[in-house]
Amino acid sequence: MGFLTAGTDRINTALFKVITSASASSHGMNPDQLQLYSILRDKGSITTLDGLPIPPGEIAGPVIEGHDNFQNGQKFLNGYGRRGLQEQMLLSGSWNLNPWFVQVEQLPMTEIRIGYVGVVISFVGQDQEDVSRAAFTQSNLLDLGHKEVYG
Repeated sequence: MGFLTAGTDRINTALFKVITSASASSHGMNPDQLQLYSILRDKGSITTLDGLPIPPGEIAGPVIEGHDNFQNGQKFLNGYGRRGLQEQMLLSGSWNLNPWFVQVEQLPMTEIRIGYVGVVISFVGQDQEDVSRAAFTQSNLLDLGHKEVYG
């Protein structure tokens, strides 16, 4: 899970192989995969390549705290992170990411034009739970963190 960031390091090359952008192609990688990953305006959808399987009925792994935006893969795994699509996204910034641990797909931000509304439907979280009173018959009251329509 570990990787080296910018700087000079003493590595015993009899014990370790260091793959850099200069040698990436000889290891089946694109040299760009070993550069600092930058997200300028959009957001990054994360797919992790290691971790526990996502439970049946779920489409993404839950948010895991303390891994510094996927820059510390071992903390993600120690926190019982799930392999596959992640609920957490990367926002604008520069990130040191291990290409053998995560893949990033940059997605455009969602824009709602003036005079229009947007409806958010959550496909992640706990199953929908009606927390309305029995006498309240107009609609359900819902909690954040559940699979449901927010709006």
